[in-house]
Amino acid sequence: MQTGWKACGAGLVLFACLLPAITQASQHSSAPKPSTTKTSAKPTPKPTVVSLRIALAVGPRGDPALVEDEESVELANLLYSGLVRLDSTYKVVPSGASSYSVSSDHRHYTFHLRPDLRFSNGDPVRAEDYKFAIIRSLDAGIKSPTAPVYLLDIQGAGDFLTGKAKTVSGISVIDTHTLQITTRWPVPYFLMELTYPTSYALDEKAIRKLGPMDNTSWYSSPIGSGPYRLKSWVPNGKLVLVPNKYFPGPAPRVKQVVISVGTLQGTGVDLYNFVRQNTDVANLSYDSALVGLKGIRETKSLIIDGIYMNVKVTPFGDQRVRRALTMALNRNSLVTATMKHSVTPFGGYVPADEAGYNPRLKLLPYDVARARLELKDAGFPNGKGFPATTLYYAASPTLARLVAAVAQQWRTALHIHVDTKGLEQSVLLTKQAQNSLPLYLSGWTADYPDPHDWLSLQWKSDAINNNMHYSNKAFDWYVATADVTWNLRHQQQLYNAAQESLVQDAAWLPLYIPHRLTYIRPSVDNLSLTGYGVIPRSGSWAQVAVKTTSGKTQRAQ
Repeated sequence: MQTGWKACGAGLVLFACLLPAITQASQHSSAPKPSTTKTSAKPTPKPTVVSLRIALAVGPRGDPALVEDEESVELANLLYSGLVRLDSTYKVVPSGASSYSVSSDHRHYTFHLRPDLRFSNGDPVRAEDYKFAIIRSLDAGIKSPTAPVYLLDIQGAGDFLTGKAKTVSGISVIDTHTLQITTRWPVPYFLMELTYPTSYALDEKAIRKLGPMDNTSWYSSPIGSGPYRLKSWVPNGKLVLVPNKYFPGPAPRVKQVVISVGTLQGTGVDLYNFVRQNTDVANLSYDSALVGLKGIRETKSLIIDGIYMNVKVTPFGDQRVRRALTMALNRNSLVTATMKHSVTPFGGYVPADEAGYNPRLKLLPYDVARARLELKDAGFPNGKGFPATTLYYAASPTLARLVAAVAQQWRTALHIHVDTKGLEQSVLLTKQAQNSLPLYLSGWTADYPDPHDWLSLQWKSDAINNNMHYSNKAFDWYVATADVTWNLRHQQQLYNAAQESLVQDAAWLPLYIPHRLTYIRPSVDNLSLTGYGVIPRSGSWAQVAVKTTSGKTQRAQ
């Protein structure tokens, strides 16, 4: 999805988080030896509960249907269970389903649920609960921001979402523990779509008792089937989670998860010392002074940031103008000079090492002479007559330097004047969604690691997130064919052709991939930093543990 609301949007590389001070675990003293001297009895001190302490930048949403940010996804994976989940290598593995099968025509998915799976109130999880959750996410009254992205490949989902049908025809309950989902076409990435919280099981019986399907008040005391349950929640303050005693093995490995919400004042070593003393897991703003310190991990985000051009606004509908703007920039030099080591310069459409990446993709070069010729052919010789325009961006000192350098290079190379204006992030996002910005710096975050996400969801003519109104019939055909092709070699050839089409058309101006910087205490076990954020190695938070100072791994009782 277009970023901004996510933790790494448009160069705002991750937020820092403030935690109330939480006392660290201490070793229990050895029991005193019996004494023959009569003394007053002293109460035995209660043992300290060792917690996994997580810092979040913003308060998460507890309703899986309304999840749209990294913080809420993290909470959902602690409290709920989907049919399948992603592990830290982005592999789809069973979760609430013990197994699944796919029909020969690649359209019918049959899931066999774990018979011992229960909600945190003890209710058994039924196939009907998964069906209810999916239909609820698609209900127009819920206004889910993400269900139209993740669930529309289910047959009949579009008709239900728009009110043309009373139910979703592609979901069938075979029996109590068997669910079948039929897709509208044979898409290879469908299981990845089901790893998002919009399809996580909800206790239908419990929720219906509270009112209509579009009721959302219940999520302050959610009932889930994940490894943990909510014990207490102070809005925009602190959440305390404890093990779900009904969760089928393996049992959660920590006794308590404490999630604190807020922002942090401070940088560098002061920030590091605070985080090290008060939390176990925290996303941090990029600071080169932190890189290499104990517990600090760095990786590339699954995000590409760049400059978008609205093709319905003059002069950006002209391919020659877009090509001129692209070739007039020395992108690598600009990015390196202004963003330093917080990003990796990148000019493609699918990141390196990701499925769908084309290592042979030939990008438009930095060539001022060709850029001037393209602009002249578009009717603006030496920039004459080029309309006044403004490059918008999410206000920050780093991005201000970047867009100023971009505007200066355009002025020098093409003799055009482009103003720059920083907007509050929320304002920028709103204007993006309203398609009211002609030229802006933003980014795309992969919702799941598949080329369909990087390409089709953003650039196809009818894509929901195509806020630039870009349209190219050849590109549409390439991705539409690739999206239903199961032969990986042929699929890659089609996606390669699609990317080449975007490059030649200068659909946008990719600039860089932001880096993630996260503190994970060395004593935290089985938790990995990925391009998406922190993910348990197996995909299940039940496997994440905190080693005590004795070297033993804490287990929930």
